[in-house]
Amino acid sequence: MDRVNSRPVGRSTEREAVMSALDPKKAWLAAHLRLLAAKAAAPAVPGWAEHTLLIADVLTAYAAHYDAGDIDGMLDQFEPDAEYSNVFWTCTGHDELRESLKPLVARYERSCHFVVNSTIWVKSATSASAVSYLHAVVQTHDGVSYALGASYQDELGQRDGRWRIRRRNVVDGLAYRVEAIDPALRLPPLGSDQ
Repeated sequence: MDRVNSRPVGRSTEREAVMSALDPKKAWLAAHLRLLAAKAAAPAVPGWAEHTLLIADVLTAYAAHYDAGDIDGMLDQFEPDAEYSNVFWTCTGHDELRESLKPLVARYERSCHFVVNSTIWVKSATSASAVSYLHAVVQTHDGVSYALGASYQDELGQRDGRWRIRRRNVVDGLAYRVEAIDPALRLPPLGSDQ
């Protein structure tokens, strides 16, 4: 731990480069390690802790609005000319992003979207990078459930006192089907021997 800045000290970028080269399916993890190393090597920006909390709120707000099916709320977390890319599409600006998100959000009856293990590097009072683990569990209207473990790789900017995402790259880690169960049935009844 860097005692002056209260930030973790990153490991060698050589190790993450080797890891990424050995297994391209772990590119999401390599990006996280790269950001940790860059953050550890850079001097702290005045007010970095407050900026970090505000940025974490942006990342969380996106996930909450996603689960609510609120595309306007999702878009509000992005700059108007933001770039967004994933394995399906790349788009620029709110209009293109709205058209890309609509069928995706409409497909799901329910979703539970987690943005965790975020590393946020405040580069200046107006620029930051973040890499977060993404775990989403979704259920389609026909009852099929999927889960995704991936990474959000974000560039953020602060304009007019508000942080927003300028560029988001979603890097898939693993995807799988899951069995949906009634939440009331997830545990055996109290007093049973099961």
